[in-house]
Amino acid sequence: MFDSLISLLGGNNTGKNAIKAILLAGTLSVIVRIFGFIKESTIAYYFGTSEYVDFYVLALIFVTFFVQPIGGAISTLLTQKYIEIVKVYSSKVAGHIYIKSLLLGILCICIISVIQSFLLQIPRIEAWFISKFSYINLNYIYILMPIGILSTISLINGSILMAKEQFKTHSLLPIFVHFTTITFLIFAPKEYVFEFLLIGTLFGFFLELIISKFCLRKIFLKLDFNKIKEEGREFNKIIKSLPKMIISATILGSSLIIDQIMAMLAGEGAVAMINFGNKVPLGLISIITIWGTVLYPTFIQYVTASRYNTLRKSFLRFSTISFFLFFIICGFISFFSDSLIKILFEHGAFLAKDTIMVANIQILYLMLVPLFIVSMICMRVINALENSGIYLLGNVLLIVINIILNLYLIPLYGVIGAPLATLISYGFITVFWIYVTNQLVKAKM
Repeated sequence: MFDSLISLLGGNNTGKNAIKAILLAGTLSVIVRIFGFIKESTIAYYFGTSEYVDFYVLALIFVTFFVQPIGGAISTLLTQKYIEIVKVYSSKVAGHIYIKSLLLGILCICIISVIQSFLLQIPRIEAWFISKFSYINLNYIYILMPIGILSTISLINGSILMAKEQFKTHSLLPIFVHFTTITFLIFAPKEYVFEFLLIGTLFGFFLELIISKFCLRKIFLKLDFNKIKEEGREFNKIIKSLPKMIISATILGSSLIIDQIMAMLAGEGAVAMINFGNKVPLGLISIITIWGTVLYPTFIQYVTASRYNTLRKSFLRFSTISFFLFFIICGFISFFSDSLIKILFEHGAFLAKDTIMVANIQILYLMLVPLFIVSMICMRVINALENSGIYLLGNVLLIVINIILNLYLIPLYGVIGAPLATLISYGFITVFWIYVTNQLVKAKM
């Protein structure tokens, strides 16, 4: 079986290294997700599906909505460019590109943070928050605001770890947020539990940043900061592709966020139900994302070497096997959805009636997972081909279909309509990605 998996990636050495990296990173990702489940279980124990969880989820969405698109777009482009630049020029040039990309990311997020601060001062927006969360101070959002900059820097640092194939370190970084959040909640005074939840989350992101910087310390030793003519040209390529990538990443990351925001139409606690219901599927998706992270440098190498036939075979076979593998896994988990939610969350303020609804939401998101892995592999291939236009088009179609379906299905089925809308929209877009990716690679052959 191991040999057959290696063959999927087109060569003994490349394939063997990629498969080993996938297995290692996947295992570490499982460990990280276990800590994530413990964190969510702890939050459920203290707050159930109350407005406190609704506020916490929405506040995190507010402060990170542009982080993933901007940081993720820069990270994706930087990974590709770093590999190419080291091969064509030198690590010194690549290091300079990293510094410029980092400064660009920080500048963008600082501007967005200022805009967000002004938005919170608008009377109508302030009144809306007060009406929805009567027992929670709006100023609590400012506690989480630094997460934007911290996450951006961590994402960009992570791109270098990916490019240098430091998948073990990259996979473990998110564990610090989970660990500190759990710790702060456990030791929080009863009257300040919610405040400690916010501070613990913030401290976790800060710790993640410190660790990622420590892992990249050797890069800085190679920089002499003398002007290198090649760096301007290569950095301009990142700038040119960045707008489409940011828009695409914004749209792609909006699917679940749209579910959470539009779920508010279904009443109090709906956002919390969506949040708890997607945790197990998102755990699987995080493992899948690690696979994509590991495969991405391999796809870039195939494109750089013009091995398009190998690229096409790898993506088609790997997509097929991954789809059926996770279809079986998710189908099996679905049979025990009620029991799983009960074990993970039905403690303290989280009641039996909440378990039933959250379990149904979980099943729908589990059905999404096999579709997601195929879409993710296709998008990694498209990114490796540097076709940001198609990448943007596909994600626009995804979000348009998702919004239309949410508007139609939530009034009909309540909170269940949100995950159902996302599932159907991903079904359509997965077919689109498979066809387009196959045609793009064939055109290069």
